[in-house]
Amino acid sequence: REVEEFDTLTFCDVLGVTPEFVREKMAEYRKFLSREYGGDIHALNKLYFKQYSSFDEIPQPRFIGTKLDMAEHADIYKFATDTLARIIGKLSDFVKSIDPVHPTHFNTHNVDQQSVFFSHNLWKEVKSTDFHGVSLYANFIDRWPSGCTQNGAYISLIRSASNNPDEIFWVTELQGGPGIYTSPLISNATRNDLRLNMWEYIGGGAKACVFWAFTPTIRGEWSLLGIN
Repeated sequence: REVEEFDTLTFCDVLGVTPEFVREKMAEYRKFLSREYGGDIHALNKLYFKQYSSFDEIPQPRFIGTKLDMAEHADIYKFATDTLARIIGKLSDFVKSIDPVHPTHFNTHNVDQQSVFFSHNLWKEVKSTDFHGVSLYANFIDRWPSGCTQNGAYISLIRSASNNPDEIFWVTELQGGPGIYTSPLISNATRNDLRLNMWEYIGGGAKACVFWAFTPTIRGEWSLLGIN
């Protein structure tokens, strides 16, 4: 439940969450702010340019239709990334309680979006797992002339956040076939695309490439066993 509902700061704009969830997360957020500022509301007021008399007065943060100053952005980002990393840690502990032998990894989407809006922090997230995974699709790069350079930047970013001394990472979601209905860009990964992608990732240090998917999805997409 916690993993499903904590979707990158939904509590800021109540996007598809219940009032009970907002109250619960705001209570956690206010406690977080109190710890960050040593229980001194005046210290927070100086940075926020506010006049709150207590942490209980701090309203729900809003991104839609308003502007937040840098200090508020920084606090929301830290709270969000700490919370997401804690949730990943819970999942990792649960998996390891069942299988303490095999290594665990966390598959990262949107590796370039280390921002307050996506509550991503690769370096925090990987502390609870053995190494990183990443989603890199051909259809995210074959429309842009700078695609290969961008992919190289993604690989370097993932490697830099590795929790392993050998900078181990996997490409745990690599496009296997055409993306039409569920893809942000309509495209088909040809044999040459797949060959280029695999060698690019392996050359960048990936220890494995896992395709999504081997057999077609419901709409017949993404499959290595597609029409091509």
